[in-house]
Amino acid sequence: MASTSSSSVPPATPYGHPASGAIPLGAGAPSPFLPESSSLPSTSELKGRRSEDVDGPLSALTYPFRRVYDSFSRHRVALDLPYPGLPERISHEANATFTTNHMFDGVRFDLAKGASTNPMFHISHNFHIGASQQPQGSYSFSTMYGTDQIFATANVDDSGAVSGRLNRRWSPAHTSKVQAQLVKGFGQTMFQVEHVLNGRDNSVSIKSINANPADGTGMFFFSYLQSVTKSLAVGIESLYARQPGAPEDLTNTFLLKWTGNTGRLLKSPALPPPPPGSLAPLPQTGSDPFEALDAPAPPGALVVKPDWVASANLVTQGVLQATYWQRLSDKVEAAAEVTVITTPAKREAEAKIGAKWDFRLASLRAQLDNFGRLTSVYEARLFPTFSLTFAAELDHLRSTGKFGFGVSIETPLAPEDPTLPPPPMPSPPFV
Repeated sequence: MASTSSSSVPPATPYGHPASGAIPLGAGAPSPFLPESSSLPSTSELKGRRSEDVDGPLSALTYPFRRVYDSFSRHRVALDLPYPGLPERISHEANATFTTNHMFDGVRFDLAKGASTNPMFHISHNFHIGASQQPQGSYSFSTMYGTDQIFATANVDDSGAVSGRLNRRWSPAHTSKVQAQLVKGFGQTMFQVEHVLNGRDNSVSIKSINANPADGTGMFFFSYLQSVTKSLAVGIESLYARQPGAPEDLTNTFLLKWTGNTGRLLKSPALPPPPPGSLAPLPQTGSDPFEALDAPAPPGALVVKPDWVASANLVTQGVLQATYWQRLSDKVEAAAEVTVITTPAKREAEAKIGAKWDFRLASLRAQLDNFGRLTSVYEARLFPTFSLTFAAELDHLRSTGKFGFGVSIETPLAPEDPTLPPPPMPSPPFV
């Protein structure tokens, strides 16, 4: 009988398996799988590969351009320039200080009801009586819906006018906006489409109003704002208008924004929800309840917290608008604006100054222009769900005045279990 010796065992493969193909299993046996270190290339090998070896022959043609772009991108990141904001909102700090977007006359009553927190859904009833533009009074019904990616609002009034807005955030850098307005009367209907791209140190906006692809009519906007230093941003806005029976028109506006700051901060890509008092849309006075909100910066973008902001818009047709805003203290802000028109058909200038005081549960705005009009708006929140607004305008040259009184009541959501944590609030793309 032949004796069995260790020499009859098949030699092992480099991976520890017998050459016969029989893979031993059990405790202490080598793994039947290919070692990970042998199946995957090392990090140094991946870094050493040229891009054309991975992407194919087409990459070899674009490789020089990509190298230039990568070098330019690294240089921009090294400059560490701040995000300048949207081109159309370079003076939003001053606009939030003035009373223009908050003034009203007559009696206004707003009743808001919150249906849910996440997703955010609110409805409101707005009554306005005794206004100089609508002495017979008006009523409107508004709804608002918001998630982290979508913000939608709609409004219908007693005259049958319907308006709506829809913002869709595709990513922290890309946001699309659609706005429509249906009003009785020729030329009052409006349909607007816009897309905004927020870069690390710039912003781009493309917009069309009442565009008709059939005949190429409509209004088309292109806006670009770029930070060139940590305090200075420059840009341009081009408007191309083509209306039926009218010649084509191209208008360019040059933008400048100069910011003075003492500190920097990183802003998250999502906006916090507005305070409860601003959830209900304001009456039809040309105001925007989200005027004070700014567009969010993309992740990692440097955003400055300014102490003062100076901006200028120069239209090639002969219009110059300059604004200056300064934070005097944590509770006091001041602003000034000058508009000069030097067109062949009109030559005039306008100026106004304003200030805003913030208190613990109230705010006061005051404004004086070169026509002698003194305007003041006082908003006070007496309770979390109840606020009062007083507005007044006195025209010293004409010896006339206006007065407005507003009440806002918000019905809270259904009571929840106080032992449970509150649901997370979404951050819709308001602007």
